[in-house]
Parts: sequence; C-alpha cells; structure tokens
Amino acid sequence: MIETHLIPYNVAHRYACITGCPLCGKNDGYVNTGARHWVICHEHRIKWLLGENLFEGWQNQTIFQYYDNLQVLATYTDVNPLIARGTRH
Repeated sequence: MIETHLIPYNVAHRYACITGCPLCGKNDGYVNTGARHWVICHEHRIKWLLGENLFEGWQNQTIFQYYDNLQVLATYTDVNPLIARGTRH
C-alpha cells in the first residue's frame, strides 16, 4: 500500500467534526488532497470530507504526496461519519 501522509488524530483532536467511522467509531487521522482534508478508517477503507483549508499543512504538501493521497483515497468509499455528541449539523 502506498504510504499516505497521515496527520494523526491527536494533532487535530480539538475539532469536534473529526469523529469516527460509522462502522467502528474510530478513525486513523486525516490526509490532505490539496486544501481538502479527508478523515479515514483504514480497517473499513472508508473516508469522509472534514473540510477545506482548516489546517496549514496542506500548503507544504509536495505534488508527489498529493497524488499518492489521491491514489489511496480513490480506493476508499466516501461515507457520512458518526456525529459527535453535543455537536449540531
């Protein structure tokens, strides 16, 4: 499997919208594709869009990292995440 340039959950845990996989409740952090941030669950091969331009790290991403992340995300299914208790959407 191609290595994604994963940002661990503990780096971004303060954002209430980073929730869990609808199947297991966990997540494996997020990856960037340009300004878009995708939270992922490797076990269930699913992803959900967290948002755009929320974190600065994407601006330092190389073109190779961008395409590696796109390639991995293309094999994951887009889903709606679990909603954290106490948050409104």
